Amino acid sequence: MGISVKVRVDDAAFKAGADKLNRAVMQSVKNVLAYGVAQAKKNAPVKTGHLRRSIFNLSPVRPTGTRYGSAVVYARIQELGGTIKPKNKKYLRFVVDDKVVYARKVNIKGKHYLKRSADETQKRVPDLVRAAIRSVT
Repeated sequence: MGISVKVRVDDAAFKAGADKLNRAVMQSVKNVLAYGVAQAKKNAPVKTGHLRRSIFNLSPVRPTGTRYGSAVVYARIQELGGTIKPKNKKYLRFVVDDKVVYARKVNIKGKHYLKRSADETQKRVPDLVRAAIRSVT
């Protein structure tokens, strides 16, 4: 023969707690996003500043996470590296140190500014989540 007890949950208190938890989760994602974007901007190669200014949140902030990056055409090759070749001409033409240069191709070394920011941000996630929890309690 067994024994049992019935536990009643105060519905209003439960909903209030769930609401606080949801706010903490969303604030955590926002904290992680802000830190990641700041790190990516800090790590981005700078010639004109356009790439750095173009880094932003690329998807809606959801409890499961978000994405950040850049929509600038050359952002991908700056991140991953690669080879640039002319499309319609025999040579690429550009200026370096006030001199016109012609080349059949240019190899770009990847700067990995987004990967480095993601790695740095991942290390800070526990601190960012704790800060979010403190901000809603």
